[in-house]
Amino acid sequence: MYKIRTLLPTLLKPKTLRVATLTVALFAALAISTFSRAEANPAEAYNGPTPAEAVALIKSSKFSVAFDASHGEIFSPAGTGTLHYSDFNKEFVDAGAATYISKEPITVETLSKYNTYIIAGPTQEFTEAEIGAFHQYVAHGGNLLVLLHISSPVARLTESFGILVSNVVISEGVDIIKDESQDFYVTRLADHPVTKGIQRLAVYGTWGLMAEADATSLANTSKEAWGDANRNRTFDEGEQKAQYTLIAANSRRGAGNVLVVADDAPFANLFYNTAENRTLGKNIVEWFKESSNR
Repeated sequence: MYKIRTLLPTLLKPKTLRVATLTVALFAALAISTFSRAEANPAEAYNGPTPAEAVALIKSSKFSVAFDASHGEIFSPAGTGTLHYSDFNKEFVDAGAATYISKEPITVETLSKYNTYIIAGPTQEFTEAEIGAFHQYVAHGGNLLVLLHISSPVARLTESFGILVSNVVISEGVDIIKDESQDFYVTRLADHPVTKGIQRLAVYGTWGLMAEADATSLANTSKEAWGDANRNRTFDEGEQKAQYTLIAANSRRGAGNVLVVADDAPFANLFYNTAENRTLGKNIVEWFKESSNR
């Protein structure tokens, strides 16, 4: 299993923690609470440029991309090691984007410098003010990509866009890789620019998502998957099987797009050429680039 939390248990202990909010079940039939609801009011947190100013800033930056480095991210788009994202970053560069690593505070002014903002594997939570800034950013045409390594730091942010994240890792009963139930292929894909031409993706220790309200599910497990509450990678009594979303999008919160991928492993250098993970990366780049050109 890929996740670095097995190497840094102290740093990544939040993996095993519940988000300190009201917990609900994935479906009414599920006995184990797999998803946590957060409380945030993004609309009250805004303080920045006027809508017209923000739109002008985002559009004037052509195709520019920033990877967040202000929330304890473990891996980097500049790193060439196996678990870093340099190959994925190169897709943006090859598509004509200028890419940056941003350590600046998350504000509308900061976000408006870029067409696309990427949050990949943070270990620190986002504040209500930051969540509010992201909502204004997306409303005015910015694209937001969230790649999960630990679910709790992004739970409030993604839920505010109608995408819940699980508080347990997902195991799968079919299409598993090398007899590891938490490493498996994903073949149930919706028709969307992000999944265009893809037959199979590979994930390695993924969380689950649930698309609510105006969000859309783009990739799913089989119905033989389960939330592995005790992390033993075995289906046990008391655990229940269900279908989980692994990629979700929301393009109904303004002129921009939000995309959440429940596992950052497909974008790590080690796994980027596994299955059709590279095609997923290319599709994301093209989707965001096309959106930036509108």
